[in-house]
Amino acid sequence: MLHRPSPLQRLLSALALLAIAGAGDSARAQVVDVMKAAGPVIARKNNEMQLDSFVFGNLGAGSAGATRSQFESQLTLHIEELARSVELLPPQKKKLLLAGRGDMKRYFDRIEEVRQKYLSDPNFQFNTQVQQIWRDLQPLQTSYNSGLFGEGSLFAKTMRVMLTPDQARKVEEVERERMLFHYWSRVDLGLELLSCEVGFTEDQYARLIELLRAETRPPRKMARQFDVYVVVYQLGHIPEKKIRPIFEDYQWPLMARALQQGRALEPLLRQQGFEPDEPEAPRPPEAKPATNRQEARK
Repeated sequence: MLHRPSPLQRLLSALALLAIAGAGDSARAQVVDVMKAAGPVIARKNNEMQLDSFVFGNLGAGSAGATRSQFESQLTLHIEELARSVELLPPQKKKLLLAGRGDMKRYFDRIEEVRQKYLSDPNFQFNTQVQQIWRDLQPLQTSYNSGLFGEGSLFAKTMRVMLTPDQARKVEEVERERMLFHYWSRVDLGLELLSCEVGFTEDQYARLIELLRAETRPPRKMARQFDVYVVVYQLGHIPEKKIRPIFEDYQWPLMARALQQGRALEPLLRQQGFEPDEPEAPRPPEAKPATNRQEARK
């Protein structure tokens, strides 16, 4: 990844050019001494820039400021959606806002711990420690993808204490309906992904949707960055005797391989916040998903 040179780097480059352009031996020696002294500073700055770019880039934004703004927008939207579900008084909104910002502070404190672990090491070299940094980032990325204000957060705890049982039940219903809508909206994309490998007919497409409706329950939580693959995962858990008759002999090896790959995605999906279906999960709402590609694109 390319980075813009820092002011210090630009100054040293200018000094070097002056030295090369014909300064005397004494001046040239002074420039060389300055550049040698500044070398560790430049190296540290470059390592810090690379580390920050890597950390925040893998957390969905390019900088700490962009990540913070993203969280602020999510928090505001979350409170507004909650207020539409149940009547919230201004003091209640304020409490939720403070709790959400507390979650943000805890998250950025964890990021800073990762940063300081490496930046405090005088021998830190970003290019040689990328894999180790990536491992340390995994819990942070999981928290990011599963939602900063979800289960276990200060926001969620404050909401549970603040809402009445009836309000809490209403919020849970609204959240579940939203998740169901999102899941069924991804079914079309998930099947298109499979169709690129196998080549579905319109009839096969419709039968797969009906099979999903009859044999699976929507998950409790999706995986943000991999939500399309949740559909493939769901299909992969339907008994083969029910899905095999849909396909021609020449298609089945391709379909079977794709389903196997879908089942293998479970660890990654769970890492990204995915929670599989559970027995008490409700069936899809009355608004059924499209039964063919034409309807899906309307």
